[in-house]
Amino acid sequence: MGQVQDIGMPHLAISIPYVFGLSVLTEVAALAAIGLVSRWGEVLPAWVPIVGGRRWP
Repeated sequence: MGQVQDIGMPHLAISIPYVFGLSVLTEVAALAAIGLVSRWGEVLPAWVPIVGGRRWP
């Protein structure tokens, strides 16, 4: 992952979940961006309580 450490690998246990979390966050942001420009970003899904199926301004 581009990290070189001479003192061993104590930070490896932190860096792997951190990079994985950033990857997941990036995917979620990309799907949200696609949703904003797609039809399913204009009309709320029917399964959403109270406002499902209505247009989202």
